[in-house]
Amino acid sequence: MTAKTYIETLRKRFEFIRAQEGKFRKAAALIAARVLEGGTLWVYDREQALLWEANVKAAGLFITNNQYTPECQLTSKDILLIGAVEPDSPEDLTVAQRAAGEGAKIVAIAAATLQGRKTRGKLLAYAADIVLDNHSPEALGIVEAGKEGRRCCPTSGVMNDCIFWALCAAVADEFLFRGKVPTVYRGVHLFAGREYNERAARRFKEVGY
Repeated sequence: MTAKTYIETLRKRFEFIRAQEGKFRKAAALIAARVLEGGTLWVYDREQALLWEANVKAAGLFITNNQYTPECQLTSKDILLIGAVEPDSPEDLTVAQRAAGEGAKIVAIAAATLQGRKTRGKLLAYAADIVLDNHSPEALGIVEAGKEGRRCCPTSGVMNDCIFWALCAAVADEFLFRGKVPTVYRGVHLFAGREYNERAARRFKEVGY
């Protein structure tokens, strides 16, 4: 498989993401409604790749800057966004079940199926209220790494990041539809970026979004 073929595979999978527009809108409406009721959007990613996108990112939303850890106490107003590169991680499932037990709603970015090996139990998709399918069901990658090698070059990370930012776009649109302007980070390298973020942080603390 050439680089071009890998990119073409991603392009085809992006089309599947576009077909989930209804789920993006549903997830965005849920997030906006709960945040406006005083709830918190928490983000969890066992691999921490998605957290690099979600936390303190220039042009990112302030509401995605709450990293979930086992010490966090969720409420019935909260939402937990879980990004998963493996659809059957027992750790992810445990986190989802615990959060659901505390009354939180679960939005999962994960594959809805698994290919290449037997599942290790229940898929995360079955424990979530809304699933944004990354259409990356392979247990390993999509490229053969030689006759004696293993597969390499997964698509799950790329797809998860794309889904996350598409969801952020839907969330921003939902807030604006409700007459609310979400707080956004500015790059610190930009003119007065640090000062802007300090003011924005105060605003976010006041309004919650």
